[in-house]
Amino acid sequence: MTDLSMDQVRTKLEPIAAWKGKFPFRLGATSYIYPGELIPNVELLSEVFDEIQLLLFEGKSYSNIPGPAETEELNRLSLSRKVSYTVHLPLDAYPGHETEAIRKESVEMIRRIYDIGVTFGCQRFVFHYANRSPEVAPVGNRRKWREQLVRSTEELLSGGIQPAHLCVENLSYPFYWVEDLVSQYSLSKCIDLGHLRVNCFPVRPHLKKHLSGSRVLHLHGVQKGRDHVAMCGKDAKSLIWLFDEMKEKNYCETVILELFQLDHLLKSFSFFTKMWKKWQTSL
Repeated sequence: MTDLSMDQVRTKLEPIAAWKGKFPFRLGATSYIYPGELIPNVELLSEVFDEIQLLLFEGKSYSNIPGPAETEELNRLSLSRKVSYTVHLPLDAYPGHETEAIRKESVEMIRRIYDIGVTFGCQRFVFHYANRSPEVAPVGNRRKWREQLVRSTEELLSGGIQPAHLCVENLSYPFYWVEDLVSQYSLSKCIDLGHLRVNCFPVRPHLKKHLSGSRVLHLHGVQKGRDHVAMCGKDAKSLIWLFDEMKEKNYCETVILELFQLDHLLKSFSFFTKMWKKWQTSL
């Protein structure tokens, strides 16, 4: 995060504004750049980005779920700044948990946040088919985990959630573990290039197979086994592959620079636009 004032952050973001609306897709950032609540981040970022991914949390001691006043302000900013929203559903939702009480609690949490998200026009909800429990223990019984995922997915859809709104993100396990469920229930996808790279999964084959069904893309750097850091030269090859596939498939959905620090965002945006211009001149 940063100790800068809002005015200082706004000044640093100003050069990005010239790019707003200039890509064939919607380029966005996360709502966790400026140290504060959702609205200050949206106020800053909506001036320079097409889309903002709202990171929502709901815990026993803290929640940033928008209330009526915040929802009204999000709608106002969306109209006045021509910005749209993606919601990243809480990381502490476990729709595949083997303990039924935790699974049901997770389903109810997702439903509540979905209902709030649609009030400010959100049609993209990044969704984790999480393979870990609240105790951060790996899934031991994959069959049971999948059975619970099926149960949760069917409950979510029967409760009124639109299948295309749920964008299942690739995580630390092979995506083929769940891609049949994504297809079976007509869900959307979220491709996270950083997750592919940090877990040593082939990037280009994944893009070729899954980009068409993806409504959200996550980009961030990978260095020394860590992801969600500033993008740099090591990320160039995967970006070029991405641009090639986006052109071939006429991709016009959402690309999120999934960073959580201002300096990482600025460096990544600079590198992203540099690679975009380089790729365009090679056409």
